[in-house]
Amino acid sequence: MKRKILFVIIAVIATIAMLGCLAACGPKVEPQTGLGWSHPTNYTEGSVQKDMNSVDLFKQAVENFKNTTNAQMTEYLFFDGTAPLGIKAQQTELTVTKIVDSKLLVTRAAKGLDGNTNKKSALEKFYFDGTNAYNYYLQDVSLKDIDIENPDFTGLSFTAYDGDAAEKVATCKNIFSYVVSDSNLSANNDNNVYKIQNTYYGAITLKTDKGLNAEVESVLYENTGAKEDSLEFTAETVIYFAVEEVNGVMNFIGYEMVENYKFKEAATVNVVQNFSGKFVYGNVTISDSELLPIA
Repeated sequence: MKRKILFVIIAVIATIAMLGCLAACGPKVEPQTGLGWSHPTNYTEGSVQKDMNSVDLFKQAVENFKNTTNAQMTEYLFFDGTAPLGIKAQQTELTVTKIVDSKLLVTRAAKGLDGNTNKKSALEKFYFDGTNAYNYYLQDVSLKDIDIENPDFTGLSFTAYDGDAAEKVATCKNIFSYVVSDSNLSANNDNNVYKIQNTYYGAITLKTDKGLNAEVESVLYENTGAKEDSLEFTAETVIYFAVEEVNGVMNFIGYEMVENYKFKEAATVNVVQNFSGKFVYGNVTISDSELLPIA
């Protein structure tokens, strides 16, 4: 679970017949619009790098992104939900994070795809100019027809960000909330790193025993309205990733994370969610047209 997902996993408490939780069930859900990055299924056919392991490479790439000074990360979330009686709830979210020197701009849009979720459609911008921070945020049914690839901010304005700007910036640069350590690494984890041409591929498999991923579980409880002690992962979490070396720095070029869990609210809800991100480095700019006037 990514800490920065703000809109999507917010439960709607209703009768079982009208239950519209933002949840999903079933096996891995592939990105539906082509916006996401999907790991190649044949990546394990690459040459095994005997002097590398997937955990160390993953951690290195995470830290390198936190320290980058010119990059863009585009993240996509597809959320497909099924509640009792076959009632569906689906939502998509697109987030673009730009880092230019000490500046950071985040543009995020979420769209509910049905009557159960369109009230959770949302729009956000956050901008840190190196000294001061500003934001805009709206979650409303009026955004139900939002184009998440080209969200319209016409006529909207920034206000001064009233939170801890440094903490917000750090959160935006911290791609994953999961802590990868010996204590939560699955026995099924593949330690190998595979190389195809200039790209290194790996996958991290994490144990999801109750209580093991405290920060992730806390976010899920808060945002789903799950009943106390009802949250249970139904499969281990897998993070597929690809890295390339540029000027001696190992940088992510893509990731895909799949989570499966269930919880009780008005009824039991089974969940699968698919996150993916793709990255570019260098020649990234933040233009004046991307910013909002300050109210």
